Amino acid sequence: MDKTISGDVSWLRLTSDLGADPDVHGTIFNAFLANNIDYPTAKKQLLDLWTSTGNASKEFMRQVFYSWQLKSDAKEIVEYLRAGYALCLMSGSMDLYVQTVADKLTIADWYANTELIWDNQDNLIDLNYFRNQSARKLVHLKDYFTKYPQFNASNTLIVGDGDSDLELFRTLKYGIVVTKDRQHYPELESLAYASITELSELANLL
Repeated sequence: MDKTISGDVSWLRLTSDLGADPDVHGTIFNAFLANNIDYPTAKKQLLDLWTSTGNASKEFMRQVFYSWQLKSDAKEIVEYLRAGYALCLMSGSMDLYVQTVADKLTIADWYANTELIWDNQDNLIDLNYFRNQSARKLVHLKDYFTKYPQFNASNTLIVGDGDSDLELFRTLKYGIVVTKDRQHYPELESLAYASITELSELANLL
């Protein structure tokens, strides 16, 4: 969803809107990717960053997510696709955010790679994040196929834009890569059935 349906990088935007420094968030994440800190340390540092603002509650974060604007063509293309396709959102972002966008677009099926965990007063206390985002999306896809056996790798289309979509592009017959506002991923682009720069271009392909 990030940079595809939404113009934001949800993790950094959330950090900023909570009242914390997104540069600190970026430093934590880059240290984790470089294996300079392990996952428990990175997670604790991020949770401490967020909770230190006093705003890391489910209600505050839900309001933040609802306030974010989707790309101008998102609703229009979703309505266009709905006429002929079953729709599902899949994202490496947080479940509360993905659910919010799914609600905005009236999409019943959605999957998020990151689970936010709340205490009994709906304050954030933990999260579950998967480093191998691409493999995690494949798990979601298999669950979707189990839920809807009429769909399979030959009649399902993926629209994606990053390395977290690689396993889906490898698995599915039809992959459409969105290239605008993103760095290029040569392997993803080599696997793509088609390439677009804007979501609205899907109307000319499908």
